[in-house]
Amino acid sequence: MEVVELRVRLDCVGCERKVKQAVFKLKGVESVEVDWKQGKVVVTGYVERRKVLKAVRTASKSAELVMPNSITGYNPYLKESEKFEKTYNYKVHGYNVFPNTFQNPSSIIPKDGVAAIFNDENAHACHVM
Repeated sequence: MEVVELRVRLDCVGCERKVKQAVFKLKGVESVEVDWKQGKVVVTGYVERRKVLKAVRTASKSAELVMPNSITGYNPYLKESEKFEKTYNYKVHGYNVFPNTFQNPSSIIPKDGVAAIFNDENAHACHVM
């Protein structure tokens, strides 16, 4: 059993009904919860995330997967930007890269021996000859 959560741009109750019908057509769907005020769709059942995403995208304008907190490194104190952008990851993978993520700096420190080979102050500097 898988729970797929999507963030969808919904404008009215009609859009909600359209999304529900599109998702219930998929095999393996057990329940669909749509909240058009929050723009949230939760699908439970034996379904693939990609198929649910494709069905919702055909029924509405835009949709993206909401990744679980453990994967994205969710921080409740940082707000996500409200501006919606269609990026490469959105088109291919179904979600945008969050702007509040960063990469730790590399902890590799070059060894001093490499720089000392051609040092003029070193008495044994001629390692090459």
